[in-house]
Amino acid sequence: MNENEPRGWGLLVGEARNGGSAGAQAELAGRLQEAMTGRGMTQKELATRAELSRGAVSNILSGKNVPHLDTLDKIADALGVTGQARTDLYRLRERADRRGRRLDGYLHAALSAARNHPYPGVLPGTARPLLKDVHVGQKAVLRRDSNSPRGTRESLSAEQALSGGRMCLILGGPGGGKSSLLRTHLIDLIERWLAGRGASDVPVLVPAAALGSVPLNRALASVVSAELASHGLVDELSAEFFANSPRPGVRWLVLIDGLDEIADSAARQRVLRAVDKVAHGKDAARYRFVVATRPLPEAEFRELDPRHLSYDLLPFATEDLTNVASVWFGSLLPDADAAAERFVQMLARAHLLQLARIPLMAAMLCQLHAAVPDRPLPSNRSQIYRDFIALLHKRQHTLSPAGIQPQQRAGVERYGLDAREGIERVLDHLHDLISRLAAERRSGNTSPALDIVELQPEARCPKRVPPDEWRAFLNSCLLGSGLLTDRAGKPVFLHQTLLEYLAARHAARDPHVFAQALHQVFDRPTAYRRSTGPPAGVSARPWHRRWYWQAPGDLSYVGFLIDRAQDSNPEAAASGLTRLASPRAGLQGCQFISAQIQLGTIMIRETADAAADLCHDLACDITFSEETRAIAACTLVGLRDQRAAGLCNDFARDTTLRDVRLAPAWTLVELGDPRGLDVCHDVARDTTLDSALRLAATWKLMERGDPRGLNVCHQFARDTTLDSFHRLAAAWKLATLDAPRAADLCHGLAHDTTLDSQLRLAAAWKLATLGDTRTADLCHRLAHDTTLDSFHRLAAAWKLVKVGDTRTADLCQDLAHDTTLEGQFRLMAAWKLVELGDPRTPDLACDIASNGDLWLATSWKLTELSDTRADHLARSTTLDGDPKLTDVRTLMWPLPFPISVQFADHKPPADDWDPVGPSFESTSRPQAPSWLQDIQPRPQWLFDEETQAEQSAQTRRPSMPPPWSTGRRKKNWVTPRRVRWPRHR
Repeated sequence: MNENEPRGWGLLVGEARNGGSAGAQAELAGRLQEAMTGRGMTQKELATRAELSRGAVSNILSGKNVPHLDTLDKIADALGVTGQARTDLYRLRERADRRGRRLDGYLHAALSAARNHPYPGVLPGTARPLLKDVHVGQKAVLRRDSNSPRGTRESLSAEQALSGGRMCLILGGPGGGKSSLLRTHLIDLIERWLAGRGASDVPVLVPAAALGSVPLNRALASVVSAELASHGLVDELSAEFFANSPRPGVRWLVLIDGLDEIADSAARQRVLRAVDKVAHGKDAARYRFVVATRPLPEAEFRELDPRHLSYDLLPFATEDLTNVASVWFGSLLPDADAAAERFVQMLARAHLLQLARIPLMAAMLCQLHAAVPDRPLPSNRSQIYRDFIALLHKRQHTLSPAGIQPQQRAGVERYGLDAREGIERVLDHLHDLISRLAAERRSGNTSPALDIVELQPEARCPKRVPPDEWRAFLNSCLLGSGLLTDRAGKPVFLHQTLLEYLAARHAARDPHVFAQALHQVFDRPTAYRRSTGPPAGVSARPWHRRWYWQAPGDLSYVGFLIDRAQDSNPEAAASGLTRLASPRAGLQGCQFISAQIQLGTIMIRETADAAADLCHDLACDITFSEETRAIAACTLVGLRDQRAAGLCNDFARDTTLRDVRLAPAWTLVELGDPRGLDVCHDVARDTTLDSALRLAATWKLMERGDPRGLNVCHQFARDTTLDSFHRLAAAWKLATLDAPRAADLCHGLAHDTTLDSQLRLAAAWKLATLGDTRTADLCHRLAHDTTLDSFHRLAAAWKLVKVGDTRTADLCQDLAHDTTLEGQFRLMAAWKLVELGDPRTPDLACDIASNGDLWLATSWKLTELSDTRADHLARSTTLDGDPKLTDVRTLMWPLPFPISVQFADHKPPADDWDPVGPSFESTSRPQAPSWLQDIQPRPQWLFDEETQAEQSAQTRRPSMPPPWSTGRRKKNWVTPRRVRWPRHR
């Protein structure tokens, strides 16, 4: 803390909490007045230095107004308030400002809404577990190339994917846990904010359908205010609230859910364009976006900025199912752990383990098993939904306290017999009414749900019943069904897959309508160009029309249609599926069939066999590219063909394939085949392959707990023939599992002169995070290492200050005298001594300035230190010249040098960060006052002398006519009139 700051500035602002916003405002004004008095300044002088009006300063110091953030920055700079004292001012201002109160109210309401949001697939009357309790962490893989096999990509935790600094897309299948992931991340961030730990972003969750048609801040304000009104939000949030950053240096993290629920492709692209413009435009410092959606056509993502990241959200691991079932059974069955073990064994016998890895399916299966533990589990996905909805219907009509019917009858029965008959009619046909609503929603009808339901004959308002009361009854029926939930006062489907199942059931009610629905999804002939050729696996037909059968895009809905066809008329969908398993559809048709099998759809064995034969032929055909062949081999695994494991092993062992070998190996690992890890080990040790591919194979070994992974990772980091970045990445990965060996590696990498300065310093930072006692000696040695550049040598010295080493002062003195360092870095080392309380700073600074460097910056710093040599140094004519002003740029940076911010989290600085800035070749000493206008505090002595001479020269200079004036108008010239150009018709 600065010794000139008043006593007590380092204390927290807890004493202002009891007084509310008024107490915080009074405390803020009192501290500013105390600082002004301590500096011996008047309000007039403070207003002049801060470039504010005297009235504004007077209102702030008297407690009448709460200063704007920029205004508070100016006043704090003029008063020289830094460190913890400045942080306390920001906290007081936040509590005094109405915006701060609104942010606090928003955080509490958003947390309540996220915690109380019903988990998809929870039966009425069931003790609902908390979302965070049943949420099990999932993995995500970075999608570098949509056409590359998944095995070639690196996996990480889904929470880590959301915590990045860039806009990202989270892609997951139906019921894959996308919405739960967003809500869990929102809960975690808000809990950190309310606990005082803070975070880099403030989350806000919105549906994608609310964006794209109005400006972002207005859309956020309307949606959030409506959804949080029933969760304790008192003040309505305005568009201005979301137009500004929630706090200084903090962004809004906009979590966008349900992009795939927008039926219109053009509307989805409008939302993506609007989000992308904000994410990579002038407002990028205020907003960051995470968009969760099912996989969409690649064409819809082509307009996005290439800097965004795309992740595929993976389902549960098989070993996680026991833990998930145990959490659900904890409130449903006695001895939850034993019940979970039996449940997982039943899943294995019913061949449902793959389907149960989908989070929504796991939740529904657990509740179905808990309701009737002795009953066999459903055999496919549609049967799971059918049994679940049947159980919902049963509980709806029960007369137990958990039932829904008594609550719904209460308000309408008093209107007579017609009203009671209307109630019975609605309850008997409730699921049919909801199915019709689902069909309308899927067709793109965005009318209010109650308007759609009320138009049906079974839901018409009885006589004598007021329309508003009848609509309230219908609304309670929809919400009480367990299939819909309330969002901003409107009933919406709890999950998109529930909507799709009910829409498919509604389409199958009539054979003619059902045939039309199947025709729309399967009859999709698509032409291809002669120049590009047919898609992979499609037979070229040069003497016929160039077209192929395109696979349907909506996997979930089409899967429900196929199941309904298998139950009623298997031949209805057989022709469409047969075309997709033939060379007329190629590899993408086989991928569709494989995805349906993975989803739990009933598939005709002949169709699956035909698709498997086609995939096998494509994988063995050397005329296709390596990527296409590898994708075909991995697709064969999804088709559950017996040849898949052997083919993947052959691909993984084929050294001529090189970059695509890891994809089949990863597939073998997922199948539980030990040959997969052996291939990963071989790939990791193959020096002819790319470093990134070898590192991905190494991480796969470590993720699976293979002891060979640690040894390979250690060898990888020590291999000097590899890329420096990947060597350092291997050392960091090793630190998570084997800290002692990782510490030795980082110590060696920091001494490796073949690495660049940034990576050597990053290795030293990692050594510090591991708590190694060699960190101080290493930083001291790096600061003296002349093979490093000046920036990173000073960074090492700053790290030595952070660890509290006693050699810091002598090190700063050595760096200030070191002529191998650039001048501005030498002066920064001297200024660091001020914070350390060392009296040698003035002498060092004068020595640096006497050599012709940084004369203006030195004079300004000496002025702060009240050193009498500052005035002599500034007025010295021997130091005049253009190069002297090149260092005025350093005065723009707050002191101490911001390297402490760059390395606060032990992260290396950016490559393009320039602490000095460009040189000013055409400037000279009289131009210094113009540069000092942006610097606080400003040495007035330099303005008085230089600007007075410049102004007197300006007054004596004769007025010159403008360049466009002619010789006939030399005296009384005027600005030429505005030219109006003719408009084009």
